[in-house]
Amino acid sequence: MDTSMTIGAFARRTGLSATALRFYDRRGLLAPAFVDPSTGYRRYTETQVETGTLIRDLRRVEVPLTEIEAALQATPAVRATIVATHLERLDAFHARVRDEARALRLLDESDTDMTPPTASTNEPSRTEPSPAPTARCAISAPELARGIEQVLPAVGTDPEAPHLMTVLLAADGGVLRLVATDRHRMALRDLVLDDDATFELVVPAATLTTWIEPLAELDVAELTADGSSVTVSSGNTSLAADALPVRFPDHRPLLEPTSPAAELVVDRAELLEALPDTDSGAVTLTPGTADLLIGSTSIPATVVGALDRVVALESRYLRDAAANAVGPELVVEINDERAPVVFRSADDGAYLSLVMPIIP
Repeated sequence: MDTSMTIGAFARRTGLSATALRFYDRRGLLAPAFVDPSTGYRRYTETQVETGTLIRDLRRVEVPLTEIEAALQATPAVRATIVATHLERLDAFHARVRDEARALRLLDESDTDMTPPTASTNEPSRTEPSPAPTARCAISAPELARGIEQVLPAVGTDPEAPHLMTVLLAADGGVLRLVATDRHRMALRDLVLDDDATFELVVPAATLTTWIEPLAELDVAELTADGSSVTVSSGNTSLAADALPVRFPDHRPLLEPTSPAAELVVDRAELLEALPDTDSGAVTLTPGTADLLIGSTSIPATVVGALDRVVALESRYLRDAAANAVGPELVVEINDERAPVVFRSADDGAYLSLVMPIIP
């Protein structure tokens, strides 16, 4: 009798998304017990559940991937030391950032909350959504506010292309997907819903911008969508956006799995620190064997594959992609010279940004 589990069942048992499980397999942290050679389907066993949940818990407290393998093989006492050292490092980092913010007069002296947002770990269904007359579900209002903030940088600003001055809201499989693009880049954020609502609407980005502040003050809100509008309400607060009769660019082909020429995992804070102070002009990326050269600054990187060329990106686009990602580490996928560079959270399918390279 086969007691193994599909990747979907294993994902539900461990709280890790299928995207995360595939990523951990590539990194050698948690390989499936068996892969069908004809279909490629992955199966896991009951004995692997403990390892999967331990990886989940370590990532929830943002233990770096480079320390996960040691933590998995360590005794509980040594593992606790690894986590304690990591937390001390985080405390020092947050203290330094707070001091910098105060020095720049960006932070009130009484404001010490530097808690990062919580990320969704559910992987969205790839099934084409079908319209429904009315859909109702609950959603975390602060996470929705954060999701809007994360995709807004990619919204178009050209009045002659008003269909790009919008955000796509697409719900399916218990996930609300927000997508924005100006054709030079694309940002995508997935948020967990409490119900399998199904709808797809294109709404003005300007309207969603006005939602951010009131949403941040709410807790759980009810989201209602039909073919012409979407409303988020809680208590005395009600926010509405009318759908626009425009065709949003089809983003799904860009999300199909590929085998990039080079895949790098970098520390997100180190990447941001290595970027030039100005947000204008181009910045070059040069993958090495164990590092990533950003202009003339080198940061450590875990590298899979090889690339014998330099990639140039708009500095502002690169900063937005890194700043709005989820989690401590960022995966950078570089393909051929005319394909977008992909930035995504290292172990979570919740955030994705694609940036077109500058073609010489």
